Amino acid sequence: MKRIRIVALGLVSAVLMTSCGALGSVQSETEHTEAEVSETSVAETSVSAETTVTESSAETSETLQETLVPDEDRLAAYESYRSILENSRDMILAYDWMASEYRSGKVPSENMPCALSDLTGDGLEELIVMQAEGDGYDGMYFSASLDVYSYDTEDGLTSSILHLTGFDFQAAGGQTFYAVRTDDGNLVVYTSGGDEDWVTTYTEYAFDGSYMSEELNLYLWEGPNEDYTENICEYKVNYQTSDEAEYLTQVEALGTHYQSLLLYNEIPDGDAAYSMSSIAMTYDRTYEVLMGALGSSYEAMADADAEAFFADCADEYYMTSGVGGWGAALVVAANGTFEYNYHDSDYGAYYICHANGVLGNVRKVDDNTYMVDVLDIVLEYEPDTTWTETDMDLDMTIQYNAVEPYGINSGDTLMFYCAGSMSESLPSAYVEWYCMPRAISPDESPAQIPLDGFFNVSDECSFFEEEYD
Repeated sequence: MKRIRIVALGLVSAVLMTSCGALGSVQSETEHTEAEVSETSVAETSVSAETTVTESSAETSETLQETLVPDEDRLAAYESYRSILENSRDMILAYDWMASEYRSGKVPSENMPCALSDLTGDGLEELIVMQAEGDGYDGMYFSASLDVYSYDTEDGLTSSILHLTGFDFQAAGGQTFYAVRTDDGNLVVYTSGGDEDWVTTYTEYAFDGSYMSEELNLYLWEGPNEDYTENICEYKVNYQTSDEAEYLTQVEALGTHYQSLLLYNEIPDGDAAYSMSSIAMTYDRTYEVLMGALGSSYEAMADADAEAFFADCADEYYMTSGVGGWGAALVVAANGTFEYNYHDSDYGAYYICHANGVLGNVRKVDDNTYMVDVLDIVLEYEPDTTWTETDMDLDMTIQYNAVEPYGINSGDTLMFYCAGSMSESLPSAYVEWYCMPRAISPDESPAQIPLDGFFNVSDECSFFEEEYD
């Protein structure tokens, strides 16, 4: 399937290390207010006692060294991963650890269902995702699957080299889950959960040149005996009955090879993965990282071409879900400046955001697609400011509440899709925003979206041009 290249690597869990993109390093929430972007490395992170992501230790801050993977192959892989994320978006977001519903007062852990990490040893990252499986009857999903997607540089195709199913995430006790990369590039999947009885497993998978195959399985069953007079344990190593000492020895030995935490919903106290480095990400962050890497591969347009772009797209663009009284307008001028107005209402209270800003750094992706950055945005009212005004016509007092902008912020990347772009090639969230106010389902969307539109990559919000002149 893939030709295995022999390369010199540092920590291969540091991802997106080439001139084609950068990954924001996740930092301690107590020391930083937001992720800082590094153009050359990823600061790996660790999980604290509350399973929140914090800064890494010095020994885990090494970076991925130069590899033999050409930029064009890496970008092709990222483009295919972006497509997978878009097509699987709803199912990935549906993977929501539900144990908190059954544990009164317990705050749910944040799910991190995505990661990018090299598991094949060729210097090119795989996409690892957890997603709900099944038909979601009545909007409920009870099991999930794990997939490792790998890009084949020889045939230009992406396929799943590992597909695992049946992860329970709505058991009464909740199934604790995590996946880690070992120092030799293997994948370890941990699960622990149940109701009356409890099952804990550690399963290690290694890449065999075509797929990832099982290397080790450690199994612990805990539950009542036949007459419910006491709890008993059963141990297995590679499906053979074992004893506690051998099981614990194997678990401890496996933990010494843990390198990077890839996915998780909670980490058990005292587990080997409890305070280790992490590159786990949310769906939104993964999508943002891929788009950022892809976007940086396109050179900024020359000034004259950028001016022509803004002159051509100067118009009013609207965002609305088609329900309620809320909406947002983005008015783009021919010089790249814009005005933004958001409004919502609720029983005599109005929520508004007025702002102006600047768009720039235009990059052409293809004849129908451009990327543009929000260089600056200035709010007219400080968020959380409130005041009242009297409407003489209605003879009533109205309360106004200033809020943060919705769908646009400084530093955001906006995709611009020209009218006539094929729906099947567009992000599913973009098409959904077109369909919602028109009361049609995405399955009923036109083959080509007939309007120009902006799509916010980070927030997955869309602004479409005025439909009627």
